Amino acid sequence: MLLPGIFPGFPATFFLAFALGNMRTIVPLAVLALLAAGGLAGCADARSPRRVALDTIPSFPEHFVAPIEEAHADSVWRTRDALAAGLTVRFGGQTTLDGQMLMETESGRVRLKLGGDTVAVFDGRQAWVAPDSAALPRARFHLRAWPYFLAAPYKLDDPGTRLARRGRMPVQQAPAQDDAAFNETMPAARLTFAPGTGDSPDDWYMLYRDPQSGRLAAMGYVVTYGAATAEEATPHAIVYGDYEKVDGVPVPTNWAFYNWSKKQGPHGERTGRVTLHNPRFTTPPDSAFVPPPGAERSARPAEG
Repeated sequence: MLLPGIFPGFPATFFLAFALGNMRTIVPLAVLALLAAGGLAGCADARSPRRVALDTIPSFPEHFVAPIEEAHADSVWRTRDALAAGLTVRFGGQTTLDGQMLMETESGRVRLKLGGDTVAVFDGRQAWVAPDSAALPRARFHLRAWPYFLAAPYKLDDPGTRLARRGRMPVQQAPAQDDAAFNETMPAARLTFAPGTGDSPDDWYMLYRDPQSGRLAAMGYVVTYGAATAEEATPHAIVYGDYEKVDGVPVPTNWAFYNWSKKQGPHGERTGRVTLHNPRFTTPPDSAFVPPPGAERSARPAEG
């Protein structure tokens, strides 16, 4: 009997029936046996683990940024034209800026209206200040820095940005009197920029994502604006707090500034504070970002 060797597992009496009975049934039954074996093999394949296409696995930047964008209502922010708010900046016990800020959410145009007749405008390329540059020294810095700190959660995947994984890093800014106090570790990433990106491509930021809310809780940073190199710049940190919902968008109205180190994150005594008053979305006319008559250009440091 050779057939049991070809189809192991079938009883010998099955094949004996073939020999003693109607031989015309051998071929149909053999075909059925082969089909059954093929069906079992198909079932085994169906139970094998599914392969995940590599292009469906999110990259680290996407994995890190997505919760931040969701927590900050990115989809709503991008449908609004501009945000207006009162802006007060205090460092070293002195008020360095106090006025009204108007910033477009997408184009980057900004207008600052300060006391008296001082107006500064960033038109998307150049910075201007009236009545003259003495009215607001480093006007371009003020026009670029404070709006960027506010819009940072929405700019982490802009062209030229580079994000590197840093695991969990300590955030040890803990004075109890501050509104936004942390003493824990948070998921972190280092943000750098490709050459030619922005005013200061040598700047870098250490981003801290709140593991509970998903919000951008803090940033360590160096600002090389006016410094020769990044090594000459002193690292500081900003910690966001006192969120107000504006059309569903959480807007931080209290920014506390500290020293920063890799081992401690934001730490020590507060060195400065920025406060936003009455934040609101608006639709300004294009004329809001036109330099006032007689305005002087505020150049980048490299331009002299």
